[in-house]
Amino acid sequence: MNWNLLKGYLLAALVLAVLAAGGILVLNNLGGAWQMQVFWKPVTMRPAAWLLCAAAGGLVVWWTLTKVLPVAVAALRAGNQVRRERQTRRDLKDMKQRGPG
Repeated sequence: MNWNLLKGYLLAALVLAVLAAGGILVLNNLGGAWQMQVFWKPVTMRPAAWLLCAAAGGLVVWWTLTKVLPVAVAALRAGNQVRRERQTRRDLKDMKQRGPG
């Protein structure tokens, strides 16, 4: 057994443990009702539904940080580079118009 295979098994076991813990948490909270202020009005749902909504919100935050943020940073860097290149061209044009001296 090599290191990569052992690491794969350990990570798979960790994933299985996390998913099992999440499933047990949802199943333990099936009964009752929780009330929470959601933006402008109070909403009453079962605890399991709140947990699933929290999980969905976590996925949205994760997706935003891992997919959208890097693209946004790359676009800002590219835009800043284009702006600097334009400014440099303007400065060179102005220097050529003034001439030596």
